[in-house]
Amino acid sequence: MSLSKRYRPKSLEKMAGNKSTLLAVEKILDRMDENLPHAFLISGPSGTGKTTLARIIAGALGSSGMDYQELDTADFRGIDTIRSIRQQMAFRPMESKRRVWLLDECHQITKDGQEALLKALEEAPDHAFFVLATTDPDKLKPTLKRRCVHFTLSLLSEEGLLRFLAGVLASEKKEVPEEVLRQIAQDSLGSPGVALSILEKVVDLPLEKMLRVAKQTAEKQNEAIALARLLFRAKLKNWKEVAELIKTIDAEPESLRRLVLAYCSTILLGGDQPRAYVVMDSFKQPFFDDGKARLIMACYEVCNQ
Repeated sequence: MSLSKRYRPKSLEKMAGNKSTLLAVEKILDRMDENLPHAFLISGPSGTGKTTLARIIAGALGSSGMDYQELDTADFRGIDTIRSIRQQMAFRPMESKRRVWLLDECHQITKDGQEALLKALEEAPDHAFFVLATTDPDKLKPTLKRRCVHFTLSLLSEEGLLRFLAGVLASEKKEVPEEVLRQIAQDSLGSPGVALSILEKVVDLPLEKMLRVAKQTAEKQNEAIALARLLFRAKLKNWKEVAELIKTIDAEPESLRRLVLAYCSTILLGGDQPRAYVVMDSFKQPFFDDGKARLIMACYEVCNQ
């Protein structure tokens, strides 16, 4: 079993970071049958544990087996999907206490689909609950958001990731040099899942190979830094230079986007750097759907400002 699966939290106590948010979730779930909200909205950047938290909430609500359904609304986002859920809501749980639907990436539900979902939330019977997860809550209808109790998750700090990785290594009874762990924490950009994926690549390697693999990951980060630095001074007349750099980049576009954002955030926090904000504004939307095409568009947008 992979480290990511082995150390995926099964309870609120096992989740890393976001303590105040998790405490608020715990207090609501402690109500048990008294005034429980029928819709939870979990938002935050990719890699913060939204799906993990949604599953923990579903378990705490007493939903399992056939009574728990996960739908990735990037694939099933139309009104027909929501209509089907509304029909299923009428039936009581088959094998557990409650029925729960997790709608992942719910911001991709169509306008008509969101209207139908709002109706479903308004009509939810006592046994029906919803958990909505999204990286972009602003794309949800305000009336839909008001029907939910909203929790926001944040990425971990570098030190928080180091503590998390140290705990995993202690459980695995394995050792990794601090230099390598710091490189992993830096490249993971606050995501425990990403950190575990990188750790798994190096943990059983000889020391000299550990460092090499970690540095290969660092090279991707250096591509992001080179791109960000170029965009800081780029104007439309520099587009050809930016385009040539994009052609040489091998990093996955969404990972690159997050690296650029992390670098720009550091620059912006260091002083008055309005150009860093311009880059961040163009890179704020995820690149999952359009990949490299969206990366090119974002860079061209920066050059035009």
